[in-house]
Amino acid sequence: MNITKSKGPNPYGNKKANKKMSMFAYRKLISAIKNRADKMNVAVFEINPAYTSQIGKIKYMKRLGISIHQAASYVIARRAMGFQEKLPPVLHSLLPEKIVGLHHWTQWKWMSSCLSDVHTHCLYQIELSIPSKHYSMSDLFPPGALPNLVAKGLSKKESRKTIA
Repeated sequence: MNITKSKGPNPYGNKKANKKMSMFAYRKLISAIKNRADKMNVAVFEINPAYTSQIGKIKYMKRLGISIHQAASYVIARRAMGFQEKLPPVLHSLLPEKIVGLHHWTQWKWMSSCLSDVHTHCLYQIELSIPSKHYSMSDLFPPGALPNLVAKGLSKKESRKTIA
């Protein structure tokens, strides 16, 4: 078994040193980007990337026919322009009452935990324009789109969330 120092749990000695080195590299990269952008008269916005992948995956991947990574960058660009990514009405109606009035990132966190077992290719089949007001997680997908184990897992999570 060949474990080099760089692949060990603490390549720089300890957790504090690891964090310092990581932040140093991050700050250097950000500084280089800002300097280059300043020379080229390009605006740079620092955006919190929280839930961008989940939002892009659920909200934009199918609609725009793009990958998760492209959808996440789309969400980042929209966030830089000042847009807030709220849950679509179909998904909003599935939230438990205790989460309904909370910040939209809390709602995205709950929704992404519910859909965590769903494979990416199944999310291309998600149906976000259901006219009905009352439905379940399994109604979001056409029949046969989800493997049986995933469908069972969704129904278990949904029943657990509504009880809690």
